[in-house]
Amino acid sequence: MLKNIFILFISFNIFAGSELSIGVILKYEDNYNKTTSHLTDGITLAIKEYEKKTGLKIKINKYSYNQEMASVVKATQKAIINGEKFLIGGENSNESIIIGDLIKDKKIIFLTPTSTNPKVTKRKLNTFRTCFSDDQVVTALHNFVKSEFKNKKIGVFHNTSYPYTDFLSKKMAELLGDKTIVKEKVTRNQKDLRKIVKKFKEQNIEVVSMLTFQSDFLRFVTQASEINYHPTYIGSDGWGSNESVYKKFIKERNLDSKFKSYRNNYWNTFDQRSIVKKFKSKFKKNYSRDANAWSAIGYDTANILLASIDFKSKFKSNLNSLKKYKSESLITSKSFKFESNNSPLKELYIYKIDNNGAKLSNEVRL
Repeated sequence: MLKNIFILFISFNIFAGSELSIGVILKYEDNYNKTTSHLTDGITLAIKEYEKKTGLKIKINKYSYNQEMASVVKATQKAIINGEKFLIGGENSNESIIIGDLIKDKKIIFLTPTSTNPKVTKRKLNTFRTCFSDDQVVTALHNFVKSEFKNKKIGVFHNTSYPYTDFLSKKMAELLGDKTIVKEKVTRNQKDLRKIVKKFKEQNIEVVSMLTFQSDFLRFVTQASEINYHPTYIGSDGWGSNESVYKKFIKERNLDSKFKSYRNNYWNTFDQRSIVKKFKSKFKKNYSRDANAWSAIGYDTANILLASIDFKSKFKSNLNSLKKYKSESLITSKSFKFESNNSPLKELYIYKIDNNGAKLSNEVRL
């Protein structure tokens, strides 16, 4: 009897050590990137709740990379060598494309909370995303622009250096067609945008499509305000959170009524469903700060994975279970399921940000 108990104890510990783990692969080496900490806190909260509910203990193994793509490769290879069967992470599309390529022939399931380029999941059976695909996002944003700004002159700011920004901007220009008056291309971290700003102003561009990162956006708005140029901006999740946009562009720069923008976001901050209220309360209690879109989508991503998999099951069984996943009670969505390219069908939220703060402008079902 004692011998059997001892064997059972050893077997459980071998099982727990080898399989009850989830790898989180993110930009932990970037001390200025708060997105990583919000995503991780959301993921960790979901796992803690799962442990409490099931009695299982799950180890979170963190794999860190920096801005260099070689670092992403190194972190992914380490996760593969360590025998990870489940990975969550890849903040940006260029990072997730690399991770997905490296694990596509491995028995590893990879979920990215925030990478949106279509190439991330296209023809990759074991890579999934919790957020929208850029082709869905840009179509919704184009329809919004077409409806909201019918007779306005529109310019497209196009950062060509990243899969994320390149696809969005190129597609927006294509969809706008003749309505696009000015298209301007920039490269990675181009600091001086004054020529582009001046050209947009001289062409009387009233709406600027700026589907890029917050660093580009910040430079453009700062340099535009120097010459008293204040168009309406159309942006995306790459700008950061609604709160950070309001803080950086209105409170810190005193633009007040001159600044107006619209951007898509991962969740409805004003959602009054009880599960959202509980999530906000639990997050605040655990981390002494408010949840934002990244913590919410990190939380959902971990819950989608945990609800779909059985740690004892084989790769194909878990993969098929994840493909069939559906939910009507996620924090970021009232209705969620994966389509053929492992991208979700869910709601897209468009916010208006001005001196009155951030308010939900449109909710689009994708």
